[in-house]
Amino acid sequence: MIQNARNLDLNSTRFYLDRLFANVSNKKDDSLRHSLFLVFSIAGSIVHFCFLFLFFSLDITQLVYLNVLSVALWISSYCMVKQSHLIIALSLMIFEINLHAIFATQILGVAAGFQFYILSGLGIVIVSPTRRNLIKIILSVSMIGILIFLFCAMDHQGALAGYPVFEKVLLAVNLFFSTFIFILATVYSNKSYQLLSKQLFQSVYTDDFTQVFNRNFINKFMRQSKAELLRHGISEYAILLVDIDNLMSINQRYQHTTGDQVIIALTDAVKRNTKDKDVIARWDGGQLMICLMSANKDSANNFAEAIKFELYNECKRFGINEHITLSIGMGFSDAYHSFTEVLNTADLNLFRAKRTGTNCIVMD
Repeated sequence: MIQNARNLDLNSTRFYLDRLFANVSNKKDDSLRHSLFLVFSIAGSIVHFCFLFLFFSLDITQLVYLNVLSVALWISSYCMVKQSHLIIALSLMIFEINLHAIFATQILGVAAGFQFYILSGLGIVIVSPTRRNLIKIILSVSMIGILIFLFCAMDHQGALAGYPVFEKVLLAVNLFFSTFIFILATVYSNKSYQLLSKQLFQSVYTDDFTQVFNRNFINKFMRQSKAELLRHGISEYAILLVDIDNLMSINQRYQHTTGDQVIIALTDAVKRNTKDKDVIARWDGGQLMICLMSANKDSANNFAEAIKFELYNECKRFGINEHITLSIGMGFSDAYHSFTEVLNTADLNLFRAKRTGTNCIVMD
């Protein structure tokens, strides 16, 4: 049906909804990015600190100085991340990666694998905090250009030509470090996309006040054919349209916040009495639509009586002395009618219930 903001398996609707409202926000995305940048800066500092001692033992002075600078840049980027200056940290990381890749490949040759260091830079660009995709594209294309240049223009072997074991070790370390950061960045990108999809789903298909589905979701749900419903294992269901009686007079006699409390109390009562695969939506101001899967007339009527009883007891808790009642219209699926037709039946029965009086349940 609607999953990843488009197709949700209705058999797990409530489970998906519970996860959806687990405080998903940009803050969660920023926190994940912040943690990744800390991992990058710590890993970069440790790796280059090890390189410093390696090249000191090999007496390659230029790379000793280069790695002193690299360690300083990675530690500086760590400090910037701790202070939440992610753009500055990103700039320091990208500068160090390109500088190190160019000079180390020039001195040691392609066989040492420092050109692959560019891959870690691409991963960092992927998770960069900038919202401007053009900047990310320019940085990525530039770094890919540097990688191609290093492969084509640099010698295969350099200062480590007489140390084939060291060349292979450096190649393995560089490949591991670069792919490690690139994979972390890819995982983050996928996680960020999932968070964005949930946020999009929440804004389009849920009601902010009651934190259940809204009418947009039901309209999407209504468009599914009977064959599509059967494919998702939905062959028998009941639709209930529930309306709070005299909600306007409650607002007038008490206050609008009290009326809001009644709506929330009704929503909570419905949630407590529904199953994971059932669907709850706010239909109108004081109306809810509930789709009870695998329900017949007896079970639907028992459900209606349960929420009426719970709403009455709940309302007494916040000072409403009168009996809050509900009017409920029901429609039931069969082999001949679509979801839209069953919903229309429930709507017609709700109209009949309101005309009959308050505190009434009408079904065919």
